[in-house]
Amino acid sequence: MATSRAARAGGLAAFAALAREELANRPGRMADALRMTVLTVLVIIVSEIYQIPLTAYSAYVVFFSSRDEKASTAITGVLLIGAMTVAVLTALVMYMASAGEPGLRLPFMSVVAFLGMFSARVSPLGPVAFASGFIVAMALTLIDWIPTMAARSSAELLTRLVMWLWVVASLPLGMVVVANLLTGRRPDELFRKLLVQRLSTAGRLLLGEDVHQLGGHAWLNGFIHSGTVALLRHLKMSGMLDRHPPERTATARALVARTHEMMTLINEWTRLDVRDPDLIAAAKSCGYRLLETSAFWRKADVQPPAHPLPELSGRVWSADPKAALLLERITELLRRISDPRLPAPTEEVYATAVQPQASPGRGLLVEDAFTNPAYVRFALKSTLCIMAAYFIYTLIAWPGIRTVMITCFFVTVGSTGETFHRMVLRIAGAIVGGGLGLASVIFLMPHMTDIGELSLLVGTMAFLTSWVTFGSERLSYAGMQTALAFFMCVLVGYGPTIDLSAARDRVVGVLLGNVIVWLVFTRIWPEGATDKARQGLASALRKLAHLFSQKDFGTGRPPERSDTLVFEFNSALAQSARLFTFSSYEPGRPASRLGAASVGAVQSLLGPALVLDGERPPEPGQCGRTPSEADALCRRGQLVAWLSLLARRASGRMASGRMASGRMASGRMASGRMASGRMASGRAAQGVEDHPPESSAPPILPENPVADFDDPDARETLRGRILGRAAWRLALAERARELDSLTRD
Repeated sequence: MATSRAARAGGLAAFAALAREELANRPGRMADALRMTVLTVLVIIVSEIYQIPLTAYSAYVVFFSSRDEKASTAITGVLLIGAMTVAVLTALVMYMASAGEPGLRLPFMSVVAFLGMFSARVSPLGPVAFASGFIVAMALTLIDWIPTMAARSSAELLTRLVMWLWVVASLPLGMVVVANLLTGRRPDELFRKLLVQRLSTAGRLLLGEDVHQLGGHAWLNGFIHSGTVALLRHLKMSGMLDRHPPERTATARALVARTHEMMTLINEWTRLDVRDPDLIAAAKSCGYRLLETSAFWRKADVQPPAHPLPELSGRVWSADPKAALLLERITELLRRISDPRLPAPTEEVYATAVQPQASPGRGLLVEDAFTNPAYVRFALKSTLCIMAAYFIYTLIAWPGIRTVMITCFFVTVGSTGETFHRMVLRIAGAIVGGGLGLASVIFLMPHMTDIGELSLLVGTMAFLTSWVTFGSERLSYAGMQTALAFFMCVLVGYGPTIDLSAARDRVVGVLLGNVIVWLVFTRIWPEGATDKARQGLASALRKLAHLFSQKDFGTGRPPERSDTLVFEFNSALAQSARLFTFSSYEPGRPASRLGAASVGAVQSLLGPALVLDGERPPEPGQCGRTPSEADALCRRGQLVAWLSLLARRASGRMASGRMASGRMASGRMASGRMASGRMASGRAAQGVEDHPPESSAPPILPENPVADFDDPDARETLRGRILGRAAWRLALAERARELDSLTRD
């Protein structure tokens, strides 16, 4: 009993911590919530005055189409209006085709639902196709609402109701687009704020702020890869509003890449136990320079960074070679980021977008759209849920629970964990919103007499739910569903209502729809979030292997192909980390050693690699020519081959029996080079052994590393650089071993 009580207390504490984090204020959240509230109230007032049907759905469209910046909101709104137009016309054509044969309506509904759900997974225009499929499918159910009347009157009523759907959706969409273009935040503004936040965070860490006060290394890892993805997204959206020369596009893209490298190296710095006072002072000098750079990019009228960058003495290199080499790399990057020759931080610089680049096989469909069975299976499962929901509420003659069909459209996401997570949020939103709606109908509606009082009630609820909606993915959907359930309870007909059955029916429909989805998605072709996360990890490892093989990889590289690979690597890691958070929602899934720790382990390989820049891949036949250079090239080649092997293992393509026998050498890891490796085994693909490259020999130093230097400081610096590189090769090998053990499950 004590154990269960402690578990409940721990669960409540975790939920309270999640609620505090999700509901905390952040820059722009108040403005976004107020804008959404005002738009919702305006939509309701216009709908009530002109008696536009389905007012609750119109109010919900405001929540569905609003984003945190004006570019994506405007694009979403315009595309959805186009989708609505196509959907309404398609529904009318299908009604005309099935007028003489009512039995065709159900096949039409099934095909439309399947195509909408399939397109949502395989096309960049998936959300538009999904919205079109949803509207057409729901429009084909409107005939069930028409009472039995003369044929002419029924046809006229049906046509008018279908055409009203366009007004129901287009009115709020148009208002959202106009309001956001006038008052919304520009994506280049969000880019600037995020960039400044990253630079200032990096400066504070170099000044000695404890990383655990910010959230620990797990938080910092997420801040690095998810922040890079967000920066690129804001850059892309800003390009939708303004077009700029390719030179400025390259500048903005390179700036994102350099700040990512800076954050990665500073993450490594926070893991070192640096005690040398000169090194600490040098790191603080870099921290002050970063804060100046942050201020420089925050305001255009601020003077360029002027704080001197440190010069490391030979004594510092001798005291802590590993930390000295890392700090030298940080200084090199900082000199580039804070170079006053960079363009001034004007709006034109911030609004520079990453222009889309054509890639082979990529267009309106993903490359494996018709070869990957997961897409078809998802569409079939979703269609089965939708049609089952329609048959259930039709056969039991309970049209009030038609939200069961709507739930089946919006709850199905992809993996079982994601679907169950969304189900939990939808159920919670339906219960909370429905309960508040019922309470309003019972206690408040009888005292309301005009539209102003109704607007005040709805506006209050809209503000609270919009505040939740503008949180993270972990809780935002609950805010949307709470708003929808509340609107469906209180916005019945025109004016205040006292109808309690509507609220009951909506909640029942949501609960029944969740049950249907859960039964189908957990028993027919279940697709685990962990399996998809493993695929994301495998993709990240492949990108990392390709990255290490690039000739321009390293701190001094130009912003070319390697930057693109780094961005793709971060995107894959962010997606994998996101999916691992949903694995806990999958009861009965076998335990796996892969999880959030594996995301951090993959990311940790990049830091030492950035420090060990300048080692290019070997040319054919070059391995072993000289101990100082060719062996280093071979180490890079072995690391690339091993990462490729590990990617296949993480994706589950290799049987566990083939991996169990791989043993790592137990030699002492005090070296500066990795063993040349035994590449003869046929067990592993491409002749690579089933273990990461090891390091077992002492660091190779020149026969007389100080022969050409009369200056003692120069001699110590050279020796320190050699030992520092040896230490970082050792760190890379140790992390490779850790990642190797994590993937052996």
